[in-house]
Amino acid sequence: VSRTKIIYEYLIVKQRTIDNLYAIVDRRTDISTQLRGFMNSESIDLNTVLSLSETYGELDGEIVYYYSTYFAQVCQSLSSEQ
Repeated sequence: VSRTKIIYEYLIVKQRTIDNLYAIVDRRTDISTQLRGFMNSESIDLNTVLSLSETYGELDGEIVYYYSTYFAQVCQSLSSEQ
């Protein structure tokens, strides 16, 4: 088994075990719900939107970190021909 395949498989396992995947979807839904208030001429709480956005960014940043780390490892494991 190649090192590249092992890295990819570990990334898939890691992604499945990250609790944040559902939390990201939930925060994105919460933000959308808040912002849809504009379409209904409702007032929205800017602080709530900003707080939700901050949380979303933190959760998303964790996943992006894993992807970039593992893809960098894959890149280092490839030969020049690959």
